Amino acid sequence: MKFRHDRIGVIYSVQLEIKGVVVNCCWAITATVAIEALYTLRDIDNAITPLAPQELIDCCVLNPKNRDKKGCYNYATNKAFKWIMKNGISTEEDYPFQGQKGDCKPKTKPGVSITGFEKIDDNDQIAFLKKVSEHPVAAAVHIFDEFLKLKGEIYKGPQDPLIAKIPKGVHAILVVGYDTENGEDYWMIRNSWGENWGVNGYGKILRSGRVSILTEKNEVKEFPLVHRVSYPTI
Repeated sequence: MKFRHDRIGVIYSVQLEIKGVVVNCCWAITATVAIEALYTLRDIDNAITPLAPQELIDCCVLNPKNRDKKGCYNYATNKAFKWIMKNGISTEEDYPFQGQKGDCKPKTKPGVSITGFEKIDDNDQIAFLKKVSEHPVAAAVHIFDEFLKLKGEIYKGPQDPLIAKIPKGVHAILVVGYDTENGEDYWMIRNSWGENWGVNGYGKILRSGRVSILTEKNEVKEFPLVHRVSYPTI
């Protein structure tokens, strides 16, 4: 069984990734592209104008303690959805990408809106599969060296994934489909690191994969490789 949104003509913005994202802005890019995908699937002959993650980076006020040195956040996709529900989101043309936090600029035009967002339980694979067959969804993955270096293989987490490790971070991704390769079921994801990562910016993650994480409180927690699944509604 397989399904891939990137094979049915859905066009996502790529210019931000080509510029190279060097700060923790994955959550903003993932949120905006998830919304672009919904609007495009609703009217596939008239793809929506690319939206502006920079507006989220500048204007979405989150917990200051979670910012990096350039003012961006590690993971805040659902907070981005909440902000867009209240404020709408500008287009990339009206609010160009800069790659680091700047001053929040007032809107010059009405923004694109969403009605809300929904979460999917990390362990509910049936609901996850059903929703991905309808449209791409936002999610998170813990970053290890194997993910950074991923090419065409299926990402299965770090070596000895059940030995608790401290990840390099939590990264927002867009899940665009699913498939099976050599008997292994995987999620097809779209990353925000440009076309040199994975295969033209896309990668595979083992659907049944799990990883044990050593938290900052020295606690061991187990997660699915793909977790924190959510999607906007329009």
